[in-house]
Amino acid sequence: MKPLTREAIKVQLHKARLLLKCEIDEKTGCWIWLGSTDKRGYGHIKVDGARIPVTRLAYALWKGKALPPDRKAMRTCKNPRCFNPVHARVKRMKLRRTENVQGQ
Repeated sequence: MKPLTREAIKVQLHKARLLLKCEIDEKTGCWIWLGSTDKRGYGHIKVDGARIPVTRLAYALWKGKALPPDRKAMRTCKNPRCFNPVHARVKRMKLRRTENVQGQ
């Protein structure tokens, strides 16, 4: 058996950290986040000093690929606390533009 790399160990630790703050809804299959949430109820976690959505982290850990900055993992179940990667679909984020119109 091949020894685990530092990166593989880090992935397993992050997965365990997420699952320790999780309750599985057997009826819906949702992985309900029991940790901190924002004011809309979406789960967040600190990783390397940055606060990130748990859906984004779960997607990267279980799917094996990080999402590009212009994409987000949307839940098909519509439960803001769910972070089950099976319930995630990737969607491009809309750019927010601030238009400064002067003289009108």
